[in-house]
Amino acid sequence: MLTPKQLEKLLSQSPVAQSFFRNAQFGLLSNNLYNDLYFNSELKQILSRSLESLPKLSKSGQLILRIHDSDPGLNIWRNLDWRVFLLFCVQEYMHKQQIQERRAYRLSLSKEESKQEECLSIKNGFRLAL
Repeated sequence: MLTPKQLEKLLSQSPVAQSFFRNAQFGLLSNNLYNDLYFNSELKQILSRSLESLPKLSKSGQLILRIHDSDPGLNIWRNLDWRVFLLFCVQEYMHKQQIQERRAYRLSLSKEESKQEECLSIKNGFRLAL
């Protein structure tokens, strides 16, 4: 996971991010596609892609921003400048990372609860056998 400062630096130096921003600003992402801006941790690069169906990222892909025609705020991009776009991307990325961390935590809790229930049922079964 990137820190906010690392991501902001990568985005500000990325021609891909600049192109994504310009396309959003000029309304070119109003194309009924899922337009993703993401960080590839294997390549250590900011990348973008446009797909017809809701894309899934590989383990090396960390979603920064997704724009789709169904987004209610699609028209806000025309009024944003580059600096605001960078801050928005960092905020979105951090929010998505927090959600993933919460999901992983809940999953680990549910696995731990399952183990505890299994141990308890084994103990109860052993007591019943006595």
